[in-house]
Amino acid sequence: MAAAREMVTLRVRGAEHAEWTGLSLSRSIDSFPSAFSLSLTHGFPGAVNPLGFGAGDPCEILLGSEVLLTGYTEEITESRGKAGRLTSVSGRSRAVDALCSCTGDPPEFLGGYLDSIAGALLAPYGLSVASEVVSLEPLARWAPEPGETVIAALERLCHDAGAFVLDDAAGNVVLAVKGLTTAAAIDAAACTEISVKCSSGDRYSEYHVYGQRRGDDQVFAADAATPVAIIQDSAIETFSVISIVF
Repeated sequence: MAAAREMVTLRVRGAEHAEWTGLSLSRSIDSFPSAFSLSLTHGFPGAVNPLGFGAGDPCEILLGSEVLLTGYTEEITESRGKAGRLTSVSGRSRAVDALCSCTGDPPEFLGGYLDSIAGALLAPYGLSVASEVVSLEPLARWAPEPGETVIAALERLCHDAGAFVLDDAAGNVVLAVKGLTTAAAIDAAACTEISVKCSSGDRYSEYHVYGQRRGDDQVFAADAATPVAIIQDSAIETFSVISIVF
């Protein structure tokens, strides 16, 4: 007997909406925050927005009993035609608030650790942080740039740690290290189609990274002005170089 297919549910303010005919959900190290899109085809035209909720409402996306995303609805679209109407709902993780600007309080951090600084930047927006980064020394001095968003500050903060920023299913911000983070498993019976793409696009045999930092009593002059690192990707057989300046 075939396994029962898990149902996708949109939960908004406690009310559950199911029977969706299409789901798109993205969570990637290349795009922040996670986003979703749901669609449903109706047989005949009816009332506008029959779902009973609006854009900006807090929501959850569930597969069976597993929460995949916690965030907000952002757009509700309805189109009509001879065959009926299509209702679609899209939104993003609650971590979207990290796209807001740093509040500037405190204006700088002295002797702070990566996770504690990240927590202070996120706290005004009610977001928490989980960190997989370990064994780092505290930063002597670090400050967000004027007008910088929280996510931009976090990404800059994570550069030296070799970490990246993403969000989890609960909408929390995660400072992750490549190789430690794993995706949640989804029952194969719930998937009607899957595809995998391997690409060498935007990969180079050498990466030349040039940076700049403020000098202090330990690092000064040329060491502070022009730190350089060269990283090689042995999987790329042809010689190609990209320079990155930050």
